[in-house]
Amino acid sequence: MNLKKIIKNILKEEFENSQEVVCKNCGWSWKLSDGGNDPYVCHKCGNDNSKKKKKDFEPILRKLINHFLEKNPNKKYVCGYEIGLGKFATKHTGERYQRYKVTLLFNSGYGSKNWPMTQAVLYREEAIMKELRSFINNLLGIIIDTYSKSTPNCENEDTEKSEQTESELTEKCWKGYTQKGMKTMFGKRYPNCVKKTKK
Repeated sequence: MNLKKIIKNILKEEFENSQEVVCKNCGWSWKLSDGGNDPYVCHKCGNDNSKKKKKDFEPILRKLINHFLEKNPNKKYVCGYEIGLGKFATKHTGERYQRYKVTLLFNSGYGSKNWPMTQAVLYREEAIMKELRSFINNLLGIIIDTYSKSTPNCENEDTEKSEQTESELTEKCWKGYTQKGMKTMFGKRYPNCVKKTKK
C-alpha cells in the first residue's frame, strides 16, 4: 500500500468517526461509525437522512493544508491561509455543488523581501498553489479553488495602522504646534494639536 492510500484511509476513518448524524424526523443522534450498513438511517424511527447530509471537508482540509505547508520546501514564502466557500460547479450527473476556496497568504508585495513582484516570484506562488490543488485532489478527490494574497512581511494590515509611534503622531501637527493627547472627531481619533507656549 502506498503512502497516498494510507493517508486517504486514515483521513476517511477520522472523518467518519468524528461525524455525528442527527435525525431530522425525531432528533435522535448517533456517530456515523456506529450506523452499521446504513449509517444515515435512524435506528429509532427509520428515517433516511442520507440525502440531507452534506459532507464538511473543512477540518480535514485544514489538516492537509497544514501538513502540505510543513513539508513544502517553499513554506517560508507562505504566511498562512484562509478557507471559505468558493464557486459553484456542476458534476457530470447534473448535481450542483460548491467548491472550497483556499487563499494562500504569501510574504510578498511592497515592503517585503520579495519586492518587486518579478515573474519569478509570481511563478513560485503559482507553483505552490498548483501543488496544493494537486495534493488535495489526489488525497480527497475534491477540486479546490486557490487564490493568492500578498501580505508584506507576514504582518496584519490592521495592526500596522494601529501601531503608530508617538513621534509619528507628533509630526502630524503644524509648525509651532505640539500634540497634547488625542481627540475624537467623527468617530476617529486624531492628535490634539495646540499652539506652543513660551515659558
